[in-house]
Amino acid sequence: MICSCGLNVDIIQRPGYVEILCPACGEYPLKDMTPTLLERCPDIVYVYSESTERSGGQIRGYGFVTHRNDLPYPADEYQNVFFSEVYKLVLEINNNSDKIFFIGKLGEGSDVFEKFIAPELKKMLRNFENVYYFF
Repeated sequence: MICSCGLNVDIIQRPGYVEILCPACGEYPLKDMTPTLLERCPDIVYVYSESTERSGGQIRGYGFVTHRNDLPYPADEYQNVFFSEVYKLVLEINNNSDKIFFIGKLGEGSDVFEKFIAPELKKMLRNFENVYYFF
């Protein structure tokens, strides 16, 4: 991975998380997923919250549906959507096993994160060594 200062930084993989600290500038290169960072690091796939309209966002990565028509799903309607999205994400990870997937806090602004995503997603993706979390 290339830091914003231009230095190539190694990703130190630990069980379930990664350590990335640039020795040159002391920055944490992944603190902000930006289009520039992702352009410089083609091996990273950032998994972000997306609406059912799948606008594609302004960042290269993979959209995980947590909103319908730009409004958060109510928790009581989200369970089937969640399992469908996990299935699609598993297919994406399997088809891109050479990539590293970073998953942010999906579903911000709603309670689906606490009720479905946080307790279930890590369990469901536990067998993938190329998946890391920011939550």
